[in-house]
Amino acid sequence: MIGDIIKTETFYDVPVRIVQHDGRTMIPLNDIADGITHDRSGLRKLFHRNEEILGKWSGLAKLATPQGTQEQICLNHEGVTAILMKVDFARVKEKTRRQRIIDFQEWAATTLSQIMRGEVVPVKREALEDLVRQHLQIADYMTQFAHVDRGIAASVALARVESESGSDLSWCKALIRKDRQQPPGYLTPTQIGYELGGLSARDINRMLQQLGYQYYLGDRWQPTEIGQNFGENLPFTVINRNGGSHSDYQLKWSPLIVQKLRDHLNGTQAVLAQG
Repeated sequence: MIGDIIKTETFYDVPVRIVQHDGRTMIPLNDIADGITHDRSGLRKLFHRNEEILGKWSGLAKLATPQGTQEQICLNHEGVTAILMKVDFARVKEKTRRQRIIDFQEWAATTLSQIMRGEVVPVKREALEDLVRQHLQIADYMTQFAHVDRGIAASVALARVESESGSDLSWCKALIRKDRQQPPGYLTPTQIGYELGGLSARDINRMLQQLGYQYYLGDRWQPTEIGQNFGENLPFTVINRNGGSHSDYQLKWSPLIVQKLRDHLNGTQAVLAQG
């Protein structure tokens, strides 16, 4: 049965599809993996090891992909909660990735559950505009008088509006720039992987590192000198279940990097074919 994508939410700027399948509202397992930066095949193996339990909360839906329509595992609200409990984030050494898994669990327990159960009722346009104006005013005061980073302040303000209104402002958040005023439209590793035929974010990060565009420092990716021509750390905010928020910067890339990686992949494949 073909699943209907009824809404796309964003987590850490990663698209998470909400699918209507067989009378149930569900989330593709691949989207969960991308959201928590987990290897897709690894999460599928975890699902199959626990399929006896997760089976009743899952289904196979045919979804559009760059390779055409494919059958994908999807989980309903109970299934999402259950598989996240199986992911042992305490064993994850990278601080940023460990926090991301925790944030996803909290986000899924609030935002996704509300969407799935139809509890989010978008506010009227006039009320939404007032809400945006109020929160951006506060953000502006924070940048002027508390010396808060401008990008982080705007990111927190819009994330708060989304949380309070149930509206999807991802298009608006994509316009937030750092003080260097880089043009919008930059891509996450997940989005780059989608453009290259469904590669995982981990594959893309590894490739960018091998080609000398980025390196890992502390708990996040940083662009190298040549990488600064194509990428920059941009702000994001996630609202937690308790009403608090987690803000940070994520390295994103110009669409120009897609062609460079595609050329690299094509060159590698040509060498292998000759061998």
